[in-house]
Amino acid sequence: MNFSQLDRATPDALRDVPPAPGGSGRRVLLIDEDELFRRALQGALRCLGFDVTAAEGAEIAVELVRASPLEFGAVITDRAMSRTTGIELVAELRIIAPHIRVAVHSTTPNVVARGVVRFIKKPAPLADLTDALRALLDASAAHARAR
Repeated sequence: MNFSQLDRATPDALRDVPPAPGGSGRRVLLIDEDELFRRALQGALRCLGFDVTAAEGAEIAVELVRASPLEFGAVITDRAMSRTTGIELVAELRIIAPHIRVAVHSTTPNVVARGVVRFIKKPAPLADLTDALRALLDASAAHARAR
């Protein structure tokens, strides 16, 4: 299943994607200005067992992380936003919460920037996104334990 198919996603369509590990206690922050995409992806990730908070833009995302910096372990952000870029957002979030691990999703290939752990090309199979989120959450938890 690709992101482009999310608006038609049903639990049956998600059956072949393994669920998220239980009990991680870490929340995923999803940032995308495209409301339909954001809501569909949030729903699909929740069906897969992830605890997801969605934000429509960078300002809201920063407010959420500032309010509860230890609540989020992973961030998925769009690269292109109206008031900032996902890359600029990554830098700000990592100052507030250095343990957060970030994936940038974009139609533009090969985003390389300080603080970005993963790049996810749109559209991508949900199984790839699930694997990326697990890796991000594991890395975030390892960073927190090391401190």
